[in-house]
Amino acid sequence: MADMEHDQIKQNEGMQPTILELAEEQLTIEKDNGKNTSDVNINSGRYDSFLLLFEKTTDPLIITDKKKTILDANISFCRFVGCEKDKIKGSKLNQIVKKNQLIVNGSSKRVEITEIPINDRYLYIFTDLDKKAEIERKEEISSLIDEVEDIIISTKKNGEIIYFNQNAKNMIAGIEKGRNVKDYLKISKYSQKIKSCIEKNKPETSEGIIETNNIPFSVKILPSKNKEITLIIKNQIEKIKLNEQIKIAKEQYEQLVNNTADIICIIDKKGNFKFANKQFERQLGYKIDSSPSLFQIIHPEEVPKFVQTMSECEKTRKGFQEKEFRIITSRKKILFFSVSALPLIQNGIVNEFSMTFRDITAKKKKETESADERERLKADYKKLSEMNRMKTEFVSMVSHDLKTPLTNIQGYASLLRNKILGPNTQKQQEAAEIIDKEAKHLAKLINDLLDLSKIDSGAMTLHKRPFKLKDLEDKCALRNIAERKGLNLIWNTPDSLGEVYGDPERIAQVLTNLVNNAIKFTDHGSVTINAFEKDKNHIQVDVIDTGPGIPKKEQELIFERFQRSSVSKINNKEGSGLGLAIAKEIMKLHDSDITVKSEVGKGSTFSIVLRKAPKNKEEKDEIDKYLEKIGEEEKNEEKKNEEMKNSEMTKTERSTEKIDNTSKDSSSSTNDLNKTN
Repeated sequence: MADMEHDQIKQNEGMQPTILELAEEQLTIEKDNGKNTSDVNINSGRYDSFLLLFEKTTDPLIITDKKKTILDANISFCRFVGCEKDKIKGSKLNQIVKKNQLIVNGSSKRVEITEIPINDRYLYIFTDLDKKAEIERKEEISSLIDEVEDIIISTKKNGEIIYFNQNAKNMIAGIEKGRNVKDYLKISKYSQKIKSCIEKNKPETSEGIIETNNIPFSVKILPSKNKEITLIIKNQIEKIKLNEQIKIAKEQYEQLVNNTADIICIIDKKGNFKFANKQFERQLGYKIDSSPSLFQIIHPEEVPKFVQTMSECEKTRKGFQEKEFRIITSRKKILFFSVSALPLIQNGIVNEFSMTFRDITAKKKKETESADERERLKADYKKLSEMNRMKTEFVSMVSHDLKTPLTNIQGYASLLRNKILGPNTQKQQEAAEIIDKEAKHLAKLINDLLDLSKIDSGAMTLHKRPFKLKDLEDKCALRNIAERKGLNLIWNTPDSLGEVYGDPERIAQVLTNLVNNAIKFTDHGSVTINAFEKDKNHIQVDVIDTGPGIPKKEQELIFERFQRSSVSKINNKEGSGLGLAIAKEIMKLHDSDITVKSEVGKGSTFSIVLRKAPKNKEEKDEIDKYLEKIGEEEKNEEKKNEEMKNSEMTKTERSTEKIDNTSKDSSSSTNDLNKTN
C-alpha cells in the first residue's frame, strides 16, 4: 500500500517511476506471489510502463536470461555500441563484457555495470565512465565557479541569460534565466562591446552598475564558439575602498618621507636621482629635476671608495649601512653624511638603489673636538701622573729624611722622661712626656706616609700565609688603652674557625687601626672583635663599638685620604685621616674590602672579610709557588732596605754617640753639682 500511495503521489505530481523502480517493484511483486514461470505474464499497465521506459531511457540497457544470454537491448545501448539490436540478441554477456570493458565491433568502452535480477531474468544498466567523468568535471567546474567571488553570467547574443553562478544570485536580486541581462545590469557601451567581441572574437572590457543596488563593477566580455557571451563581473566597491586606502597611505608616506630629518632618494646606476624627498633640496640646495648626479657631488677624494661600495652592493645584492662620505652642497659647503643603501631588483636585475643620507656634520665636529679634548686630557693626565710620581718620591724621601732627626728627638725625649740626664722638675717631666708622645705620633704619621707611598708606587708587597686570628690578639687588642678608658674589650676569634690566608702583619695593621679607632671614639660601653664563618670559603671579622656613630653621608668619605668624620673634629680626637685609607688599600690587596654600618648614637661596626686557608694539596701548591715568588721579591727589597739602613745607621750611630756623650757630660755635671752642694 505504501508503494502504491508513493506511485500515486508521483503520478499526481506528473512524475514517472524510473526504470530501476519499476524493475525492483516487479521483482518484489513476483516474489510475493510466489511465481515461478519462464514466461512473464506482463500485460499489466506496470509492465507496459517498464517496456516503454526500457526503450526510451537514455541509459544503455540489456535484458538476459539466467544463462546470461542477451534477450533484448534498448535503442540507447545500440547507439552506445554502434551496433543493431539483432546482432546483439542471442549473444552471451561475457562475449561483450570483460573487466568493466564493453567490447562490440572491435571498439572498447569503459563502463560501470549495474545488475538487477527480475525473477528468471536480469536487467543490466551500463554507465559510460568517460561521459560520467566529464559530467563530474563539469559539475566540479560549476561548483568552483560558484565559489569564486566574481559574478559570472552566460548569455545569448541577444542578451538572454542562460547561466549565472551563485555569487550572481547573491549580488543581483531577482536574477532569472531567460531574462535579458539589461534588466539587471547597466553596462557602458554594451551593444558596441558585444558586437566588437563577437566580430573580432576577442575579449572586451567595460564598466557599469547593478541596477538593483547601484554597486559599481568592471566587466570582462568573453566570446565563445557557439556565439554565446560570458560576462565576468568584478565588484568595484572593494577596489574603490582599496584605492582610497592606497591614496591615504601614499599621502601618509609622502608626509613621513618629507618630514623626516634624513635625505631619502632613489638613484640609478649612473647616480642620477629618480626620486628625492624635500630634505634633499633643503640640505643640499639642489632641485631634483636639475641636480647633478650623486657621483658629481661626492667629495672627489671619496669617489673611488663610493664607486667601489656601490659596485659591491650591486654585485652582492646586499645593502650597506652607515658608511661615512663627504658631500658638496650647491653652495660648495662640505657636509659629512652617514649613508645607507639597498639595491632595488626588477626582473632579477639591479637597476636602481634606495638610499638614505643622515647629516652627521655636527657629530663629526664634536668628535674632532672630543679628540682634541682627549689629547689635552691625556697630556694633562701624563703631567699629573708625573707630578704624582714626583710627589710620591718626595714624600718617600722626606719621610726617610725625617726619620733620622725624629730618632734623635725620641732618644733625647726618652732620656729626659726616664731622668737619665738627671732629676726633672714637674714642668720638665710634663714637657718630656709631651715631647715623647708627639714624637711617637709623628713617627706613626711618617710610617703612614711611607705606606701610602708604597701603595701608590705598587711597591707594597704582601707576605701571605695561613695564620689564626687568635694569634693577633696580643698585638691588636690594645687592652691597656681600653682599660684606662674603663671600656670592656671582648676578643672573640675561636680556634674552631681554623686558619685564614693573608699577610698577618698587614692584617694586624688593619685590625689595630680599627680597634684603636673604636677605643678612641667610645667613652663608655664596650669594644668587641667578633669573627665568624661568612660562608664555606670566607671568615668575616667585625669590630663593634658603642660610640657616637657616623652620619650616613660621611660613611664613604672616611675611607678617603686625610678625611676625618665630623665626630672627630667636634671631639678634638687626634688623627691624620690616613689610617682607614691605608687599611682599605691593604684589604684591596687581599682581594677584599672594608665596610661600615653605623647609626648616629648607636655605635659603629667595621667589617673585613678574609679567605680561609686552603686545605687541599692543589691550593697549597699554588700558595707555595706564590710564596716562592714573593720570597725573591723580599730578597730584592731587603737589599734596597739594607742599603738604606746602612746609611741611616751611620747617621743614627753618630746621633747615639752624641746622646751618650751628652749623657756622660750630664752625669758628670750632676755629680759635680752634688759634690758642690
